[in-house]
Amino acid sequence: MTREDAGLAFVAPLAFQGSPEAAFARLEALLTADQKAQVLARGPGYLKAVFRTPLMGYRDDVEFLLLGEGEIGLRSASRIGLWDGGANARRLAAVRDAFSLNADPRPAP
Repeated sequence: MTREDAGLAFVAPLAFQGSPEAAFARLEALLTADQKAQVLARGPGYLKAVFRTPLMGYRDDVEFLLLGEGEIGLRSASRIGLWDGGANARRLAAVRDAFSLNADPRPAP
């Protein structure tokens, strides 16, 4: 899917400095610390988790993919329904904020 195809659903990639391995380790630590999240798959430049909503236990899939040097693509999608009340957008914003706050302050090598 291109940015044009995504329309309002487009989410800008996460920017990072340093190694992709360190960036994905930070992401995994953030997800593991969240009681609503469970990491399902990991690999070089890829991470997948599922989030359960507190009230009804619905499952939302969240994926992170290394796009290139210093960029990680991210998406969050509900498994059922067409409208999520903005939950996925809020989730990605929270991940983005937490990832930025936990950034390594050292300059990239």
